[in-house]
Amino acid sequence: MRRAETLVRRFGAPVVALGFLTVGVQTAVNLASGVLRMPLVRFEVAALVGSLAWAGIYATVGFAVVEAWLGGVGVPVVVAAVIGMAAVLVSTMVLRRSR
Repeated sequence: MRRAETLVRRFGAPVVALGFLTVGVQTAVNLASGVLRMPLVRFEVAALVGSLAWAGIYATVGFAVVEAWLGGVGVPVVVAAVIGMAAVLVSTMVLRRSR
């Protein structure tokens, strides 16, 4: 956590963006940016950039790994599963907001 704070203090928003490319570090960096009260606009822009980078890597390498792991199942099943999970997530968010 201290290292994440040091990185956020020293480099700022780029650390938040790059944090999305690592597992575990992302949580510490996001927490550190909140504790250090990074301006919301900077954090949101960095989070957007990091999310897009992560999505690009996941969509290329991640789907290739899933395809190799599933073997004969194929991409349509994976795409259907991802769409199904997204629908459940969006439905949950909408229901929570309506309450």
